[in-house]
Amino acid sequence: MVAVVPARPLAAPSRTSSTVPSVAASVPGLPSDFSAVSRDIASWALWLFLATLIRTLLSTHRILYPRLLLIGVAAAVLIQVTAWCVTWHYWPWASTRVMPFIIVAGAGFAVGSCFLDLATQVHLLPWTAGLAGSAIAVADQWRRRLRWRAHARRTLETTS
Repeated sequence: MVAVVPARPLAAPSRTSSTVPSVAASVPGLPSDFSAVSRDIASWALWLFLATLIRTLLSTHRILYPRLLLIGVAAAVLIQVTAWCVTWHYWPWASTRVMPFIIVAGAGFAVGSCFLDLATQVHLLPWTAGLAGSAIAVADQWRRRLRWRAHARRTLETTS
């Protein structure tokens, strides 16, 4: 029996040895990934809840299903975390460079909730609430990133 040994050891890929420089390390005004993701998830859940509550109060039957709302918010959080997992290696989550992924995630959630509501008659969230909640959440995330970028710019100007 012959054992095969590589000529040189294979280096294990590491997150810290990325060839892409981290913007969070070079820009002190941007929040950490965990802080930015948790704020985005909280705002996403808040806007979906408020849109569903308003849509329910405007409807004729006025029934709010908490379990389905919780499933809808959990699905939105899962989509948000998936978008973060796709981008975490390249950019900090507070960067404006992740906005295309956030927009795709918001549009995917809105289209998915509309499809469930219209095609399969599964009323996870009212489709108008899914559309409005995801649109407002994406706009809120864009506004927050612009504010973080302005804060980072001011921080860099004061240090230099």
